[in-house]
Amino acid sequence: MKSLSRTIGSVSVSAFGVLVLAQLFAPNSAFAQSVTGEERTLVTKDGWPLKINYYQSEMGSDAPVVVLLHSKSSSQLSWGAKSATGGFVRRLVDLKFAVIALDFRKHGLSKPMTDEEGEGTKKPKPTNSRITKVDYQAMIGLDLEAVKKFIFEEHQAKRLNMRRTAIIAPEMAATMAILYTLIDWQKKPHDDAPTAALRTPRGQDIQAVVAISPGTIPGISPNRAYSYLKSQQIAFLVCVGKKDKLDRRQASSMYAKLGGTNKNKPGMFFQEYDVNLRGTDLLGKKIRIEEHILGFLNEAIKKPDIPWRDRRSKLSR
Repeated sequence: MKSLSRTIGSVSVSAFGVLVLAQLFAPNSAFAQSVTGEERTLVTKDGWPLKINYYQSEMGSDAPVVVLLHSKSSSQLSWGAKSATGGFVRRLVDLKFAVIALDFRKHGLSKPMTDEEGEGTKKPKPTNSRITKVDYQAMIGLDLEAVKKFIFEEHQAKRLNMRRTAIIAPEMAATMAILYTLIDWQKKPHDDAPTAALRTPRGQDIQAVVAISPGTIPGISPNRAYSYLKSQQIAFLVCVGKKDKLDRRQASSMYAKLGGTNKNKPGMFFQEYDVNLRGTDLLGKKIRIEEHILGFLNEAIKKPDIPWRDRRSKLSR
């Protein structure tokens, strides 16, 4: 399998040919301040309130977009969004990515709220904490679609470029990201031109996926997604701690099914770390996973020339 980085002398160079410069990725004085996003509430088609933190980029309509998902029983806080240094979110914001950190339904702050005893203090209502197959299906088809709708609105306001979107997802959320990418890529374009090539697309905006310690979802198979996506021009980076045999087996399987074993398929990268850690626990451990992800995102969604385009139907402009 391909390794994400190679070494020339004492200088680490990504497989994309970009130097991982110390001054770009090392902590600096800005890291001493907390990064502050804008809290938003998105409402899904079935009425579920989703909480996100949105970090707008100064790049405006050129800004690449990174959507941060979280694992089961976790929340967007696993990315360090509200920590003293801002965690991984801080690094993305400093590199001018537009960032959306999501709490899935039944997780974090994405729970219906109630006014406790009329005191004006909002607290989460008790919910069935058990996550079912139906919940996972809703997270994929409804929660992530609500995020995509928000990205479209920000795109049309020229605050980001939805055509430069990536998803970073740990554990089971990695499989959810793969399944939603299939949904996004199979969306039919607007019927606003005589030929398909001239029609305004509704999807095919997710250009890259980072899967960290990918896991399975009970009762939901991603095989159809693998079969379709392996033939598309989408970049994938699969990261895993190699001392966990189950994680490594699942990561290797995902990588292979996405076409990673095909030496002629570009944009495929597999990176192992000599630790027994999983998901976002791999972050902040001086194993260079952050640098690998940032280098990958730079080449997959930031560096390419993908201009902003009006995504409304030509018939409604």
